[in-house]
This record gives sequence, structure tokens and C-alpha cells, in this order.
Amino acid sequence: MRYLGIDYGKKKIGLALSDDDGSMAFAYKVIPTTADIHHVIAKIVSDERVEKIIIGESKDAKGNDNAIMDDVRDFIGQMSFLVQIPIDTQREDFTTRSALQSLVPEKNVSRSRAKKPTGEDDALAAAIMLQRYLDKQK
Repeated sequence: MRYLGIDYGKKKIGLALSDDDGSMAFAYKVIPTTADIHHVIAKIVSDERVEKIIIGESKDAKGNDNAIMDDVRDFIGQMSFLVQIPIDTQREDFTTRSALQSLVPEKNVSRSRAKKPTGEDDALAAAIMLQRYLDKQK
């Protein structure tokens, strides 16, 4: 089963795809959050033969919804009208921080620059979140 992981943001969305077996997640791309974003993602779902979408849940340290969760729920509702595949959620705690830290050794990025989001980190965060979901399924 092929999965699409989504790290939703008001300005940009990080995407990750799993392999065909649904065992490994890989950063895919970062796209701007535009008015037609649902159609853009529906096309990716079709083109990449995605069978399930996993969207990151944004919670605070106490497990309460962050402010963006209302937007995430709206996004899920609109996506469910466009794609006829299951949509699930996965906590995304510290995925962006982990993504930024992973850029230091792999990309020869200084630690001070790694503390600043670059865009690539959103796709890596989506991959980390998706991998957590895949690992739970095993």
C-alpha cells in the first residue's frame, strides 16, 4: 500500500511518500498552500497511486490541539470530497525540529542555519511523521 504523508501549514505543505510496500517513508516535495491546494494534492494522489493519506496532527506538549488544527480538520474534510481513499492522522510532535537537526550532518549545514526553516525541512518533517505512522502499523 502506498501512503502520502502531509505536514500541513498555512503557507506551505510538506509531502512525503512511502514505498510501494508501505514500509519506508521518503521526503517528496514542498508545495505552497494555495486556494487550489486540494486539487493539487488530489492529482498527486492519482499520479503516485496513493492508497491512503496520513495528515499530521498538531498538538501542544499537553496533548491539546494547536491553533492550526481547525485548519487541518477543514483540510481533511475538503480532501475527503476529492479523493476516495482513507485519510488518517498521526501526531507530528517535534518532526520539524528532527528534520532541521537531520540537515546538519547530511547536507553540511551549519547548526545555526539548521535552526532556521528552509522549506526542505517540511518534506522531511512529513517523512518523519509518515514513518512513525508506518512503524505503528507493523
